[in-house]
Amino acid sequence: MTAKDLARMFEFNAFTLQKNIEAVTDEESLQIPEPSVNSMNWVSGHIVAVRAGLLNMVGGETIWNKEALALYRSGATPLTAENARPVEEIMDAFHASQRAVEQWIAESDARLNEIADGDGFLAEDETWGHRVSFFALHEAYHCGQIGYIRRLVGKEGVI
Repeated sequence: MTAKDLARMFEFNAFTLQKNIEAVTDEESLQIPEPSVNSMNWVSGHIVAVRAGLLNMVGGETIWNKEALALYRSGATPLTAENARPVEEIMDAFHASQRAVEQWIAESDARLNEIADGDGFLAEDETWGHRVSFFALHEAYHCGQIGYIRRLVGKEGVI
């Protein structure tokens, strides 16, 4: 895997999220269209929270404080209008994380094929490229979810 390949994955995710969240109000972002379906707000905030974990893993700076991150972790208490982050704040954090992820990838091309430090969550012999690409795949899944949720709350599809 090359840095160019990995960067392309994250670029596509950024494009997909940006298109799917555009013209969505804070109120629309909090709608839960069906039981057991998360809101666009939670899913997009979850992407940012997971990216914060990725950046932490590779030695980057934290994007959000612990309170914001806790709202968007798997299994978190459902969001309310009072505690949810506004869509604009989520997207600002997302764009900041995009720049940080792109920078790490650009500076780590040679490192991507090295065996990653610490406990492997994919395999014992996973490389940094494997580890980071897992995050890109997880994120792509959620970016697609937002496209469907967007339609379920009555917005037109954009991709």
